[in-house]
Amino acid sequence: MFRTMILLLCLLMLACRTPTNAGAFEYSAQSDAAPSKQPDPEAILKTRTVTLLLHSGRETVSLAVLGYTADGGTLRRDGAAIRRYAEAVAQAYRTDAANATVTATGSFDEPFAYTEAEPGEMPDAEQLAKLLLAIDPTLANQTVSVPFVAVEPTVTAERLQETHALLSEYTTSFAEKTLRKENRVHNIRLAAERINGVVVAPGETFSMNRTIGDRTKANGYRLAGAITNGMSVTEYGGGVCQVSTTLFNAVLMADLEIVERYHHSWPMTYAPIGRDATIATGMKDFRFRNTSSEPVTILAAVDEKAMTVTVRLYGEHSDAFDHIEIVSEQLSRLPAKAAEHILDENLPPGTKEVEREGRRGRTSVTYLDYYAADGTLLRRETAFEDVYPSIGEIAYLSADLYYGTEPDA
Repeated sequence: MFRTMILLLCLLMLACRTPTNAGAFEYSAQSDAAPSKQPDPEAILKTRTVTLLLHSGRETVSLAVLGYTADGGTLRRDGAAIRRYAEAVAQAYRTDAANATVTATGSFDEPFAYTEAEPGEMPDAEQLAKLLLAIDPTLANQTVSVPFVAVEPTVTAERLQETHALLSEYTTSFAEKTLRKENRVHNIRLAAERINGVVVAPGETFSMNRTIGDRTKANGYRLAGAITNGMSVTEYGGGVCQVSTTLFNAVLMADLEIVERYHHSWPMTYAPIGRDATIATGMKDFRFRNTSSEPVTILAAVDEKAMTVTVRLYGEHSDAFDHIEIVSEQLSRLPAKAAEHILDENLPPGTKEVEREGRRGRTSVTYLDYYAADGTLLRRETAFEDVYPSIGEIAYLSADLYYGTEPDA
């Protein structure tokens, strides 16, 4: 009943679009050799039907609905009306295809699960119209087997797999003694959890600060070693820069646009020079834009046994290259900066308290090497040229050290 209502609605809509007087067929009872044995056209319209045999059942239609009319002693067939009816049947009995789907599994190693697409079907309107046009309206109990054609899905599992391919992967280690302190590892794990599973739409810009939140106690972060104004300090969220650095390298290898990135006051031990990315609440951020035509998914995981943090990016791989390798090198060492010594007469003789360690600056350059699948270097691009400035020592001295005198004997 429901499909019949749809069919009638489709017929009404199609009737408004197509002229009804095209392709007329005429049958005249008086023109036959034995007119007395031929049914009257009016009687034919009242008694004759055609049954359509469909995959899901059958549909019986009167000649009048098909487009036949009785004009005096003549039975007329409207070809355009029959074609409209065939189109209406095609829409009423159409079964759409089921597209393939992809869902996140929550697994770092098998992040996506796919369902296969299933084709649909629909009556072939053109072939059905030809069959209906070929019937003899004077015959009773006629049936037509409706031909069907496949309705192909618009999204296949193969296509979804192409748009969820592994673009890049980068890992950094916190095995070094100063990097694996409990609070610092906690902050790394928390930041990794907060970027894990984030999907960046085409044209969208990802913000590390916005995603992992302010580094405060209330936001779940702990006190750990960090760098502020060129000095080693302890603050909430210390260590999260290792996660932003790991993500930064993965983004470079995925050939996405870096919108905002800052290097540390000095090179980090967990990444080569020129390949670090620091962040600071309310100030410095790491941001990148998804310049591809498909979404990019970020996956991040901490392996506390191996003492590593890994970031993987998934999306649609470019056809222009097979993979990118990052190459960075130190170009020069900068002259040392003069130390700043401050007198503290309260310090015992021979005492020096260093507030900020002096460091010689460095310059570096970072390249992106684009390779073909056969290992051919396609091109090299300069990604960043960094200057890690020299940092002058700041220290408090006792009077004897400050004035360069010897303590009393």
